[in-house]
Amino acid sequence: MQHKINNTLFGQYIKEYYNGEILEADYGFAIYYIKDNACMIDDLYIIPEKRRSKYAYDLVRSIETMAKECRCNYLEAEAFTDSSGFEYSVTNMAHYGFVKVTEDLERGCELWRKQLEYL
Repeated sequence: MQHKINNTLFGQYIKEYYNGEILEADYGFAIYYIKDNACMIDDLYIIPEKRRSKYAYDLVRSIETMAKECRCNYLEAEAFTDSSGFEYSVTNMAHYGFVKVTEDLERGCELWRKQLEYL
């Protein structure tokens, strides 16, 4: 079961300072926010024993549904090259339909984007 959390101090902080939301499930969480015509997935965490499963994809799909409800054109996510899970993250983003659009060498990150399609 997934649900938004806004009633914790951290949830209130994310909402107030980033106008973001936290989507939480028994196996992990994702922080995301909507700006202009894009929905940025800022952070995604899955507990170690549930990694390498479909759980991250489930959270991304839920966020994608919410982004479409807000009429966003894109889902976006950053991958930091010095992160221990960098290769795993970018492989999964590509699998989910994201494409790399920019690389910021100064910040050590890549911006990935998925075009949202409407029927």
